[in-house]
Amino acid sequence: MSVNTIDQQALKSGIIRLFEEDKAFLHKIVSLFQAEEQPKKKKLPQAQSR
Repeated sequence: MSVNTIDQQALKSGIIRLFEEDKAFLHKIVSLFQAEEQPKKKKLPQAQSR
């Protein structure tokens, strides 16, 4: 089994460059993080309308 290694700084700079060049990808990543945060928040019970 072969293992490819990437310099961590090169990886970080590549990710930042990708976010700068592809705004749609950046927004998708942000929305994934926001979706992860939602279930952790305590939801208040909603009033039932009659």
